[in-house]
Amino acid sequence: MGRPTAFERRAKEWLNDMKGARASRTIKTYLDEVKAIARDVDLLHLEPNIDRWGESEVFALRDWWADV
Repeated sequence: MGRPTAFERRAKEWLNDMKGARASRTIKTYLDEVKAIARDVDLLHLEPNIDRWGESEVFALRDWWADV
């Protein structure tokens, strides 16, 4: 098994934040982070409406990532 990619490290940090490590961050901060992660891995071709994502999409992504 290789070393984690920058995306994997960043996503894992984000997931840990979502679990409460830095609970003082706002949902807007999380939305901005999700969008940045998506741009890093070029998910925009899969999800062109990511700039319109809201809280439910962010938490769905968090739940999906926790299962991966």
